[in-house]
Amino acid sequence: MIEAMKQALEKVTLGEYLRGLRLCQTNMSLEKMSEKIGCAKSYLSDVENDKIMPTLSKAAVMAKAYKTSLNQMGKYL
Repeated sequence: MIEAMKQALEKVTLGEYLRGLRLCQTNMSLEKMSEKIGCAKSYLSDVENDKIMPTLSKAAVMAKAYKTSLNQMGKYL
């Protein structure tokens, strides 16, 4: 059972991870999070939908806003 859960988590993408954090941990709308990060709502939507990857500098800002770390985000690449 635990092994199956680990395998399921390994399949989570960066966008899915970030969306989950935004909704469950911060309970923040896409618009509010984009304002906090300082980016367009469409940019953040594209990141959460795995259409684009954030630059390292933007990822650092995002990590703080999503209350996670770059190291943790890197696990979903």
